[in-house]
Order: sequence, then C-alpha cells, then structure tokens
Amino acid sequence: MFWQHWPLWPLVYSCSIHALLLAFPVALVPGANSSGMGAAARLEVRLSSRSFEGGPAQEVVSVPDQSAVLPPDSAPPVVAPSPMPAQPPIALLVPDRYFASSEVDRKAEPIEIAPLIYPEEAYLRRLHGKVTLRLFINETGSIDSIDILAADPPGMFDQAAIDAVLATRFSPALLLARPVKNVKTIEIRFDPLLDR
Repeated sequence: MFWQHWPLWPLVYSCSIHALLLAFPVALVPGANSSGMGAAARLEVRLSSRSFEGGPAQEVVSVPDQSAVLPPDSAPPVVAPSPMPAQPPIALLVPDRYFASSEVDRKAEPIEIAPLIYPEEAYLRRLHGKVTLRLFINETGSIDSIDILAADPPGMFDQAAIDAVLATRFSPALLLARPVKNVKTIEIRFDPLLDR
C-alpha cells in the first residue's frame, strides 16, 4: 500500500533495473562465451516512411551489434569528426557594389590631382563658385561616372570641375584588404584670386 502512494516508485524501479543491467552485461548478450566475447551478432533495423495516401515503405538495414563484438569493459570506437568545410575566399564575401566611404576600411583618395582650369568667362568676370560632385570610383581607381549634385552658379563651372576630376588619379578603396568600388562626394571651389 505504501508503494502505491509514494510518487517516486517508478524512479526507484527504473534505477534498480539499470543497476542490474550494468552489473551483468555478459549474461544479457546472446551467444556470449565464458571469456566475455560474444559471437558476431547483427542487429536488424527496419526503417519505414509513410506517405499520406500510400502504405508503409520498408527498407532493411543490417548494422553490426557492437556490444556483441567488443568486450564489456572496452570503450566504443571513436569516430573522427568530419573536417570543417573550407571557408569561401574573401572575394566571395564582398558584394560587387559601390560602397559608401563610411563602409570601407580605407577610402579612395586622389594620388595625382589634376590642375583646375578656370573657365575664361568666369575668370574675366571674377566669379566665385563651387560644384558638388558624386564620384563612382571602381576597383582600379578609375572613375566610372560622375553626378553633379549642386552647382553655384548653375552651369558656369560644371564642365571645368568634371574635366579636373576625370584627369585625377585615385587609389582604390579597400575593404577586407581587397580593392572595392567606392562612391565619394566632393566639393570643388573656384576662386579667381587663388593661384592655379
């Protein structure tokens, strides 16, 4: 009566069965001889997969019974872990797009700055001005395209700014030690009083 009301009796029963199994492993192996080595028994496993409409499909796989081959006090064979897959090269990790200057490790910088040629009409009239450009610089440091974002006065210094930028050589931007495309915004100021 006491065992029926005690909530842990299944745990005690399970522990006693496991203790018996661990204490007498040789007696439970079928075909074991007196030296503790069992005959090479095979374990047969049936795998089945059921589809929703069809019946069970069965496949029989034979697996050697390791407990019948190994002595009871020996450790199971150690299977070497499979090697880690090779990491993809860095070139595959960097997407092929124009990166902003804040995204790269080193920005594209001018190596040789071309002289700025002042437009003659603006120079004679002593006009000041500025042009803001967006440059798309490729992996070799060459300029792929230029966008004019702002110009003051409009249309006066645009072509002179573009010509100066196209004649300038740039070092490419770097990301993960690899040359990448870079988009860069610059402002060019025109002042007739400065030496050119």
